This record gives sequence, C-alpha cells and structure tokens, in this order.
Amino acid sequence: MKKIFYSLFIFVSGIPIVASAADNGGVSLPNPLSVTTVPDLVDKIATFIVELASPVFVIMLLVGAFQMLGAAGNESKFAQGKKTITYTIVGMAVVLAAKGIAAVVKNFIGA
Repeated sequence: MKKIFYSLFIFVSGIPIVASAADNGGVSLPNPLSVTTVPDLVDKIATFIVELASPVFVIMLLVGAFQMLGAAGNESKFAQGKKTITYTIVGMAVVLAAKGIAAVVKNFIGA
C-alpha cells in the first residue's frame, strides 16, 4: 500500500512541472523529420525502409550463394541456399512494391 501511495505522490507532484513547461510560451519542439504532411511522412518512411533493406538484400544474396557453393554435392544444403535466394528476391520485391504503392497513393491524393 505504501508503494502505491508513494508512486501516486511522485506522479501527482510532477504534474505541475509538466504543466508549467507546457504553459511557457518559449518552449517549442523542432520537427526532426522535416515533413509537414502525412503523404510526405509515408514517402519518407518507405524510402527509409528501402534504404535499410538494400544492404540486407545484398548480404542475404551472398549468404544464399555461399550456402549453394558450400553444399559440396549435398542436395538439401543446395536447396536451402536456393530457397534463401528465392526468399530474398521475394522480400526485396515486396519492399520495392511497398515503395511504389506509397508513391502511387501520394500522387493519387494530390500531395
């Protein structure tokens, strides 16, 4: 019971500090994303995902290729490498399609 009371006391005692910071006219928060509309935000997120997925795509292609090269005649290991490359290509296609869909939606709503 004491823990609940102390937690509630600390929470309630901090509310005036937060309220006074919000009332201060000099407080402003900069926009870290530098976007002002939702379509621009969606486009920025889609671009980030493509930029993040591109190196992963190359690395996973190499992993699949090395799995195939290291199979040494073992059909199951060769098939695993082939599956890795197939899934990598499908994944990158999905990422690029998402970027394309975001661009189409952005153009459709006229932003």
